[in-house]
Amino acid sequence: MKSQSSTPSALAVFFWTVLGAALLTANPVLADRTFVVSGPAKKLNLPDVVAQVNGVEVASNHVNFEFNRVVRENPDPLTGEQEKMLVAKIIDSEVVRELVYQNAKEAGTTFDKKEVDESFQLLKKQFPGKKEWQQVLDERGITEDTLRHSIEMDMMARKFLEGKVQGKIKITDTQVKNFYEENKERFRRPESYRSQHIFIAYVPADKRAKMSRDELREKAQDLRKDAQKRMGKVTAELEAGGDFSELAKKYSEDAGSSEKGGDLGFVYKGMLDKSFDDAVAGLKPGETSKVIETPYGFHVIKLNETKPAETAPFDDVKKSIQNYLFTEEAKKIVQSNINLMRKQAKIEVFYKP
Repeated sequence: MKSQSSTPSALAVFFWTVLGAALLTANPVLADRTFVVSGPAKKLNLPDVVAQVNGVEVASNHVNFEFNRVVRENPDPLTGEQEKMLVAKIIDSEVVRELVYQNAKEAGTTFDKKEVDESFQLLKKQFPGKKEWQQVLDERGITEDTLRHSIEMDMMARKFLEGKVQGKIKITDTQVKNFYEENKERFRRPESYRSQHIFIAYVPADKRAKMSRDELREKAQDLRKDAQKRMGKVTAELEAGGDFSELAKKYSEDAGSSEKGGDLGFVYKGMLDKSFDDAVAGLKPGETSKVIETPYGFHVIKLNETKPAETAPFDDVKKSIQNYLFTEEAKKIVQSNINLMRKQAKIEVFYKP
C-alpha cells in the first residue's frame, strides 16, 4: 500500500509551516514573528521581566511589540479584558519559545550561521537607511545582536522539533480516500467568478501608517469624501472609454492587484464583502459595475468569467488532503513534546491578568 512518508523534500516545506502551526496552538507569536510595526504604539504596564524558564529571564520588550502588532491588525478595538488575555497569551508564547530553545540547546541542536545572516539581511533590507533601521530596533527595545540571537533561537527550535516529527508520520492512500469520502462537503466548491476591480481606499496606505485610531475616527467623513472624489476621476475616465486594466494600474490602491490591471483571479462567492458579491451577481461577463462601497472604500468591478458550484474531484484535492492529515499528526506530536517540556521545567510567570 502506498503511503506518504516523511521524505526530505516534503519535510523541507512542512517544517516551516506545520511546526509553526503546531506551535501556534500554544505559541501564537512564534509562527509569524513580523518585525515591522508602524504608527504610534501603546506602552504596556509590565515588569521588565515577565517570566522565568528554568531560571532564564523572559523580558517584556517583545511582549510590548507583539501586543501592538496584533492590536493594529485587529479592526475592532479590544476591551480591557481582551487586552489582558492577549498579553497573557503572548507571554505564554515567549515562555514556550524559550523552553523549546533550551531543550534544543541541551540536545546539541545547531544552526546554520549563513541562514541566520540571510534572514537578518532580509529584515534589514526592508528599511531605506541606517536611521530607519535603528529606529525600529529602538522601538522594539533590541540591538542587532539580540535580533540575531532571536533568529538563532527560532531556527534551533524548529530544527529540534523537526527531529521529533521526522520519520514518525505515514499517511496511506486509504486514509486520504476515506477522508475525502467522509468529508465531501468540505470539498464543495461554491460558485466562483473572475473579476477585476479598481479600488480607492478610505485611507491610503501612506496616511494610515501615520494616523492613530482616534485620528482615523475623527477624520472619517473627510477621508470618505476625499476617496469619493478620487473615485469620481476614475469613473469619468471609464465613461470616456478608458481601458479598465490600464486605469486599474494607474489608480487602484489595491497593491496586490493593481499591477495586474486589477485582476483578482477566481474568487469563490462569499470570500469577499457581500456588496462585492451582490454587484458581481448583477453583471454579465464583460460588463462593469457602478461604484460600490465596502467597509474598506470604493470599488468599480469588471466581471470576466463565472464558474458554477461543484464538488472538487478527488485527484484535485488528494495532495492537499495528504498535507492536511500530515499537518494534523505533526501538530499532535509537537504539542505532546511541548506539554512534556512544560512538565519537566520550572516556569514562573510574573504577570497576573
